Amino acid sequence: MAAAGDSWELEPNWPGLVADRDVVEYDDTKFDDVVIMLEKALSEVSGDGVSMEGSLPDVKFQAEVLKTFARAIEKVGEWDGGVSFVAALKKSHEGLTTVYSEVNEKLAIAVKLIAASAESYKQANTANER
Repeated sequence: MAAAGDSWELEPNWPGLVADRDVVEYDDTKFDDVVIMLEKALSEVSGDGVSMEGSLPDVKFQAEVLKTFARAIEKVGEWDGGVSFVAALKKSHEGLTTVYSEVNEKLAIAVKLIAASAESYKQANTANER
C-alpha cells in the first residue's frame, strides 16, 4: 500500500495480483517468486548463523567491539564525557539489537504466512480447475 495524502491506496503493480472490474486472478507462480525473494532477504538479515555484514549476528557481535572501546575509554582515566558516551552507546546498541531481533522474528513469520497463502491459492486454483 502506498500513502496518498491522508489515505492509503493499493499499489497498482502488486506482484501476483491482476484486478479487473469483476474478477481478481492470482498467479501462484508469482506468489512463489515473492516468497523466494523474501526468504533470501530473511537469510541475509538473519545471517543464517553466519555473521555477514548487517546481519543479526553481526549486530550482536558489535557488542564485543563496544566492550573493547569501553575498556580503552576506561584506560584514559578521569573522563566523564567518555564514560557517558560509552554508556549511551551500550544502551543504544542494546535497543538496536532488541529491535533488530524482533524485526527478524516478524519477517520470518510474514514469510511463512505468505508461503502458506500461496499454497492456499494453489489448492484453490487446483480445486477450481476440476
